[in-house]
Parts: sequence; structure tokens; C-alpha cells
Amino acid sequence: MARKRKKRERQERSAGEADLSTASSRESEEWIGSLPEAESPTPVHLRSNEKEFRMMEEMPERKEEGRRWEGAPERNPSPPRGLLARLSRWLQGPEQPSAAPPEIPQPPPTPNGAPELWPPIEAAAPKPPPAEASDIEPMPTPIEEVEEPSPKPVAHSPASNVDHVLAILTLERVLPELDAVRRELDEVKETAALRTRQLEAERDQSQAEANAARAEKSEIETRAGMLRKAVDTFERQLQEAKETAEERIRQLVTERDQSLAQAERSRADQHDTHLRIRQLEAQFDINQASHTAQEWSALELRVGTLQEELDASQRRFREEGEAAEARLRLLETEREKLAAQLASQEQEVLTLRERMETALAEARKPEAQPAELAADTGTPRAEPSPPQEGAPTAAVLDAAQLADFYQQSMSILTVILASVELLAMNPRLEPSLRETAQEIRAQGKRLVDLIRSYTLPPKSEKAE
Repeated sequence: MARKRKKRERQERSAGEADLSTASSRESEEWIGSLPEAESPTPVHLRSNEKEFRMMEEMPERKEEGRRWEGAPERNPSPPRGLLARLSRWLQGPEQPSAAPPEIPQPPPTPNGAPELWPPIEAAAPKPPPAEASDIEPMPTPIEEVEEPSPKPVAHSPASNVDHVLAILTLERVLPELDAVRRELDEVKETAALRTRQLEAERDQSQAEANAARAEKSEIETRAGMLRKAVDTFERQLQEAKETAEERIRQLVTERDQSLAQAERSRADQHDTHLRIRQLEAQFDINQASHTAQEWSALELRVGTLQEELDASQRRFREEGEAAEARLRLLETEREKLAAQLASQEQEVLTLRERMETALAEARKPEAQPAELAADTGTPRAEPSPPQEGAPTAAVLDAAQLADFYQQSMSILTVILASVELLAMNPRLEPSLRETAQEIRAQGKRLVDLIRSYTLPPKSEKAE
């Protein structure tokens, strides 16, 4: 890098010197072109100027010393123009105008020694360019026409050479500064390019984070939509379960009303049965006192038949009671399962609502927080749990079956209890049979209470 930099500096320096020489030659041409027609330089003058410029280029050490040539006549040239002229005037300070009149140029001698005839030249003072107020020079006095065989070549003042040298020295002093400025500019360009790459990397990273945030937001919205659909499904299922439960409650209320009506009828039948039993007891007492032994044996035979029927009824009643208890246990189990399923579904609906609210809250977060959206991405996705399929439940008795069961069982139990009470009121009955009849009556009452507790609502039981 240092070698390339030095090579580049040398090339720039040589290019600067070439530009300077080109600029000086251009200035000389401009100066020659600015002369009036009467003062156009002779060929000798042009040759001497060309020789002088060639010698100045071949001898750079004389440029630094000033290049004052002996024997060259002085002349009051017009001040040079351009940036280099202003720079040289600024370095030299204000000049004093020269009072020496310009000399008439003489032609050089011919090779054969014969003088060369030249036309008379009308010399006139050069027209200086307009200068500033501080640099105004007096106009030189005009030169009278002198008839000479050949004019002498006019040499310029060394001021242009000094300006040229000063310009070269100034360039030599300015070039390192220019190189330093260029190096600083290169460093600034490299820094700017590095900063540009960093900004582009930051822009790409920001775009990637924004894309990730948008993808996360769309995923959260999708998950929220799925959760919302799942919640709607579970709410619909819960509503259907509630409607089914309400329908079942209405059926149970209807069955309760029917059972209450049947209980009222059974109570009326029981009252009629008690009246009938009392009548039979009274008739039995009357018949016991008036009937003969044959009638008494027929009555005992009738009581035995009734006893057998009572035993058969007890067995049938026991079997029916066991079946009813099993059926009631199944109904109770089914009710508990339905209650548990309703509770679990309500809990799942609450959980899904909380998840949906959380997902919606995450979706409403702004895009200026990519770090939090990237942290929320690690959370497990809440999938809606499938509805639990309950175990197969036992069949439920409808209202008509319960009413039929209550009516049949209560009618049979009423007859059995009435028969047992008739047996227990017999004074001639054996004590063992009496105790058996009392036990049958107690068990029958318990069975009646059990049937009422499963087939009648609590309000009806309290009313009874």
C-alpha cells in the first residue's frame, strides 16, 4: 500500500509539473496574443523565448536562483494573468513600477555578415490588463520611431520566471498537503463505506426482525382464531348440554307432578283400604261370634291362602325393590356422571377463554418489541383439547315408566300392609306369626319410604 501510494504521489507530482509548464506556456501565448499588431514579436524574439523556455526546463536549479541572464535587455511586459499570477503577486508583495523605457529590438546579424533589412517597427507601450487599485502601475512613455536596419530581440523581465519558480515551489509545498488531504479523504471514504455497510446490515437485521414479528403476529392471530373456534364449539356443546339438562329437568318435574297425583290417589285408596279393613274387622268380630266352626275353618283356610299370597307378594316385592334400587343406583350414577361432565366442560370453556384472551393480548402487542415477540415464540402452542367422550351410561327411566312403577308398587304394598295389619289384629294369632306380621309391616313401610324418596321430589315428601 505504501509503495502504491508513493508511486501515485510521484505520478501526481509529475502531472502537476507538466500542467504547470503547460500553464506557463499558455500564459506566454496569451501574453503574446494580447500584444497589439504593431508590437507583434519578431521571429528572433520568438526563437529567443523558445530557447529561454527550453533552458529553463533543462536547468531546474537556475529556476530557484532566479535565472537572470546577462546581456538581456529589460522590458516592461504586461503583468501575467491567472491564478498563478495572483499567487505570485501575493507572495512578492506590491512591486514598484520600473521607469526605464523599453528598448527598440534589434535583429540578429546574418550568417554572412551582411545586415538583414527589416521594415521599420512602430514600437508602442504594451497595454496592461486592468489591475486592482493597490496594483495600478504607471503607463510607460511611448517610444519614438527609430529607423534601424534591423530590430534587436526583446527579452522579457525575469518576473515571469520568478513567478514560475514560485508557482513550482508553492506546488511542491501544496502537493504534500494535497496528498494528506487525499489520504484523509480516502480514510473518510473508507469509514463512510464501512458505516454504510454497517447501516445496511442493521437495515437487513431490522427487516428480518420485522418479518419475524409479522410472521409471529400472523401465527398468534391464527392460533387465536383456532382457539376462538374451539371456544365457540365448546360453548355450543355446553349450550346443547344445558338444553338437554333443562329438558330432563322438565321431564322430571312432569314425572314429579304425575307422582304427586298418583300419591294423592294412593293416599285416597289407602284411606279407603283402612276403612275397608275396619269394616272387615268389625265384620270379622261379628262373624267370629256368630259363625259356626265350619265357617271358622273356611276363614282360617282363607287366611292361609292370604298368607301364601302375602309371602308371594313379599318375594315379588323384594325382587322388584331390589331391581328398583339397582335402577335407582344406575340413575344416581348417571346423574353424577352428567354433573361431572358438565363441570369439566365448563372448566374447559373457562380455560379456553383464558387462552384466547392471552393470545389476543399477545397479538395486540406493538411491532417495536421484537425481543418480547421472539421470547413469546418459545411458549407451547395451546391446542384445543378434544371433547371427552363419557362412558356409556345406564338407560334413564322416563316419566311414564316411573309413574307405572310407583302405581303398581304402591298398590301391591298397600294390599300387603293391609293384610299384615289384619293378621296382626287377630287376637288368636300365635305370637311368632304376630311378630312376623309386625316385621313385614315395618319392612313394607321402609320400602314405601324408599320408593317415595326415589320417585317423588322432596316437596311432595314434605307435603305427605
